[in-house]
Amino acid sequence: MKKIFLVFLLAISISFTFANCFDKKISKSIKKYESNITCSKWKLNNFYNFRNDVDIFNKLKVNLDNDTVYIVDMFPTAESINLNLSAWNSKRIINYEYKYDFAKRKYAIDRSKDNYLSNYKINLISNWNIEQIKIESQDNQLIEKSVNTVTRIIFNNKKYKIDFFAFDEYFILEKELLEI
Repeated sequence: MKKIFLVFLLAISISFTFANCFDKKISKSIKKYESNITCSKWKLNNFYNFRNDVDIFNKLKVNLDNDTVYIVDMFPTAESINLNLSAWNSKRIINYEYKYDFAKRKYAIDRSKDNYLSNYKINLISNWNIEQIKIESQDNQLIEKSVNTVTRIIFNNKKYKIDFFAFDEYFILEKELLEI
C-alpha cells in the first residue's frame, strides 16, 4: 500500500513539474513576442513574473494531450501600473490583477471575480477572428491607448503550438454593454 501511495505522489509531482516547465517556457515565448510591441521594459518583466506567479496551466487544469488555452495580457495606459491578465480554456476562465502595493513596494496578485473582457471579445478571440478584432480596434479606439496581447496555445500529445497577435483596446457600446 505504501508503494502505491509513493508512486501516486511521484506521478502527481512529475505532472505538476511538467506543467510548470510549460508555464515558464511559454511565458518566455510570450515575453519575446511582447518585446516587439512598443512598451517599457519594466512592464514586460512584470508581465513575465505575473504569468509565472499565476500558474495558469494548473489553475485552468489544462489537458496537455488535447486543449487550447488563451491568454490576454492587458497593458495598462501610461499612468497605470497595475496589470491585468485573463486566461481561459474550454473548462474555465481566470482573471487576475497584479496590483502594486505602495506600502510594501512590491506587486501582489489578486484574483478577480469580474471578467476583464466582454463575452463578445472572448468569443472573437476563442474563434481566432483576428481580422474582425483588428477592424473593430481601428474603428473604435479609446482615447487613452492601451494594448492587449493575445496568446493561443494549442496542446496536442504534450507538444504545443503558440500563436500571437496584439490589438489596441476598444469598446463598442452596442456589442459589449448589451451583455449586462
